[in-house]
Amino acid sequence: MELLALDQAPQLHDKIFERNPAVDERRITRIQSNTRIPLSLARNRLLANISGEGYVVFCDDDASYPNDFLTSMRDEFACCGEWDIAVFRLLNTGETTPYGNRKYPSHSRPMRGHELINLAISLNLVMKLSCISNVGGFNEALGVGSSGLCGEETELVLKALDNGAKAVYVHAPYAYHPRQELVEMNELKLFNYSRGYRDMLLGFKGSLQLCLTVRLHLYMAVAKSAVAYVIRKNERRGRLIKLKGLLGLRFTRSRDD
Repeated sequence: MELLALDQAPQLHDKIFERNPAVDERRITRIQSNTRIPLSLARNRLLANISGEGYVVFCDDDASYPNDFLTSMRDEFACCGEWDIAVFRLLNTGETTPYGNRKYPSHSRPMRGHELINLAISLNLVMKLSCISNVGGFNEALGVGSSGLCGEETELVLKALDNGAKAVYVHAPYAYHPRQELVEMNELKLFNYSRGYRDMLLGFKGSLQLCLTVRLHLYMAVAKSAVAYVIRKNERRGRLIKLKGLLGLRFTRSRDD
């Protein structure tokens, strides 16, 4: 196993690395930066420093993993064979409920394109390093800190699918991420994420079949947001902002929409 970390506040994290030194079976590469850089650029820098071949898991600093996560992942690949892309379960921290109310399959199996688009986010994504390299890595115009704001992992997966990559869902491994409540999210951030996601999907250029799948995914996202706006009254403001972003409408802070 090799752990690579891009540390953008090294003066705060020295003791963490001192308490967790590299050992024979756990190599640690720490890349330090005294300035904040966009997410996709940071990930590409880390990918460029990976030695050898294998699979990449993208970890967030607020995500957590059970002690047997890697063992569980290896066991799944031993049963399912080698795949280019894998998706595992992401749960709300301290709970058994899926993060973001995602609906995962009940057992490990191959995934179709539309399932992968629905379920894959950077936090529950495993990709073969060569698969990432073959499509040029992350689009640095997308992701937090860039003009595109979000959707960088979805675009990466789409490019890989268009390049012939095969995907599988693995049920045994899982990770945790703090629950995000829509009513607690910053309104402008929520709008920008939704609008950025829409723009990324509409801007994707690939095979006709995959482009049609992407458009259908966007239309379904709009429909789900519209239904949620009607039935989830306690989230109505957030749902409206998300819906406006997905439709490409203008953001407004007025509560009289």
